[in-house]
Amino acid sequence: MSNGVIRLKSPPEARLPDGSIEAAYGRFATAIIKCAATDYAEALDGMLNAGSRATRKHQIDKKREAEAFFRSPWFEAISDIDPDTIMSALERKAIDNALKDARKHMRKALRKRGELP
Repeated sequence: MSNGVIRLKSPPEARLPDGSIEAAYGRFATAIIKCAATDYAEALDGMLNAGSRATRKHQIDKKREAEAFFRSPWFEAISDIDPDTIMSALERKAIDNALKDARKHMRKALRKRGELP
C-alpha cells in the first residue's frame, strides 16, 4: 500500500487452481456462512452458560445479529440452505452440550460427596 492505494499482486482468479472465479465466490460464501454459524453457536453456548446478566444480554444480542443475517436477503443471495435448518441444528447441539456439561458437573459433585465411586 502506498499513498493510501492498495495494489493487488495479481487478479484473484489468477491464483485459483481451477481458474474459476465462481469457485472463489463459493468458497467465500461458505466462509461467511461458517463464520455466522460459529457466532450463533457461541452465542447460544454463552446464553446457556452466562454467569452475569450483562454477559447474557451480550450473548442474546450476538444471537439476534446472527439470526438477522440468516434471515436476510444477503444470506438468501449466497445460499440455498434453509436458515431455520441451520439454526435448529445449532440449537440442538448447544442444548446437548449444556446437558453433557451439567451431567459432568453433577457426577463430579456426587463423587466429591462420596455418593459415586
